Amino acid sequence: MTTTKKVTPKELVEFFNKAKNETPSAYAKSILLAANYAGKIIREEVINFHGGKGSKSQLARSFLPAKFIGSPKALRAGALSTLVYADIQDRGGTIKSSRSNGMLAIPLQKGNEKRWPRDWPKDDLTLIKSKKGNLLLVTMSGKKGTIKPQYLLRKSVSITGSGYLKSAARRCVKELPSIVGNDIGISLARMAR
Repeated sequence: MTTTKKVTPKELVEFFNKAKNETPSAYAKSILLAANYAGKIIREEVINFHGGKGSKSQLARSFLPAKFIGSPKALRAGALSTLVYADIQDRGGTIKSSRSNGMLAIPLQKGNEKRWPRDWPKDDLTLIKSKKGNLLLVTMSGKKGTIKPQYLLRKSVSITGSGYLKSAARRCVKELPSIVGNDIGISLARMAR
């Protein structure tokens, strides 16, 4: 027969602080495992939000586990992306050009998503203004000068965020306690012996 002792919140905090000090490697390992799992789920969500297509594979691959430097007693980790557009893809917002010409090139033809105006031979693209006043980069071909729009130029564009981080967080919340708890539980059991 086991007996249970009522534990005050203060005693519980003291116990976990003692456990953290006595088993820092288990805490570090479990926190980094959780960060690795979070990165995996974020990568899956990025791909899911874009129809499973590889068009966002660079964004998906950019989320990697990272340990945050903080106070010596607080170990934190997560999954981060170093891509400048990762946040705006998630939350949405207005994108402005960082180039000196101040224009964004929006691909209009399939295949141009990975080929930008600077990648074309020098005289292949021509800048024209449409009847509606839009600036277009076009290719011209044939004797009649058939025009094929390749890019629409804009000073800024607004995009709707896909919310992949919120979705990933909802998925992670279900599994993270067991990931973190396994290593810490084993460590606490050893400490209680």
